Amino acid sequence: MSAPIPVPPNFNIASVTAPLLFGGLFNFMLYGVLVVQVYIYQISFPKDKLFMKALVYGVLVFETIQSALCTADLYYWFSVGFGDMRHLANPYVSPFDTPMMSSLISLTVQAWFCYRIWVLNRKYLWLILVIIPISVVQAVFAIMGAVNGHRIGDFILGAQSRVYNVHVWLIGNAVADILIAGAMSHLLLSARQTDNHYTNSVLTRIVRLTVETNALTAGFALFSLIIFKAAAGTNWFTAPTIVMEKLYSNTLLLTFNNRLLLRNASSSQQSSSTNTTIFALNEQRSPSRFQFSTNKSSTLRDVNPVRFDTMGVSAMSLILSWAVRFV
Repeated sequence: MSAPIPVPPNFNIASVTAPLLFGGLFNFMLYGVLVVQVYIYQISFPKDKLFMKALVYGVLVFETIQSALCTADLYYWFSVGFGDMRHLANPYVSPFDTPMMSSLISLTVQAWFCYRIWVLNRKYLWLILVIIPISVVQAVFAIMGAVNGHRIGDFILGAQSRVYNVHVWLIGNAVADILIAGAMSHLLLSARQTDNHYTNSVLTRIVRLTVETNALTAGFALFSLIIFKAAAGTNWFTAPTIVMEKLYSNTLLLTFNNRLLLRNASSSQQSSSTNTTIFALNEQRSPSRFQFSTNKSSTLRDVNPVRFDTMGVSAMSLILSWAVRFV
């Protein structure tokens, strides 16, 4: 075994290690968020269709493998190869757990959103036939870049040898996400009803979530591309690209778990409507004697459908959604 190559004098080692370390740490943090979201999904929607459950649990298994590979990368760079410049320059298995697996997850999530668009309005098939090829192409070029990077065995040389792989991968992701956000927003806003405030409120929430999550993933892709071009010859672009995969996975789970908030809002509205009706009937029957006491008992009875555990899960889902949006 050849002797390790030490860090050169006056060399800023943080410029090499910081992107790898921060990318790995944020990746693990978002994996924890994903696990909690899967738990929320499991206890909240046990009667979902089989293919939806397979998608959720398949993503969890896939992300668990990716996190294990990321752990192997960090172990190789900062433990086995501590102080060895060859280890820090070697991507190890990161070409597979970052561009390859990230592109496959983004393809899966974008295909799911295309399915939702098709369910909402099948006249948008032409747009789906635009988004799917873009998503497939970005995945193909990301896989090609991963194979090339692993073959060369150097972060910078591998990325700079075939820059078009990185360009197509990141730009393709951003374009697909923007098209999905625009299509979903147009479909949902066109379904608004001027005489139904609750329906409009629900649709507004869904539109906001769709735009924010897709804007987040598209923004990270463009941000990675900007760093790749602006800081050419460095590995700073690795930090946001390591995180991208977990953003897509959490976006998928947010779209599933968001139904819990909407369901609780619907239950609350129904309870409020029932209480108002009972109050009005009691007022007609005996406005002076039974107005307060009868309304109090009916309120306790009718608010029960919004259970304490469901409210807790709803609050947790809301907190997680804000965490993912602003990571």
